[in-house]
Amino acid sequence: MVEVIDFNGFLRWCAKPHEGLPRLKPRYGQSFFNNLSSAKPGLAEHLRGHLLDPFHFETVRPEVLVWAERNWNTPNSDVQSLDSLLPSE
Repeated sequence: MVEVIDFNGFLRWCAKPHEGLPRLKPRYGQSFFNNLSSAKPGLAEHLRGHLLDPFHFETVRPEVLVWAERNWNTPNSDVQSLDSLLPSE
């Protein structure tokens, strides 16, 4: 596990340029998820495979950022459901 001071520090960490060839640069959503897995594995597991999982996308949806920040210091058992972020029909 990587120690991260706060959510804003995490976002700065995600925004750091990646080393390697440009064609091997991961998508931002992939980088966000992988960094979240290191910093807050419990949050990453809530996000993994969900409709809002950013791993396969170039961006991270704003509602996922809000959810992650809200739950940053929340015990794993009390994390807000991601389903509350989906539009209701």
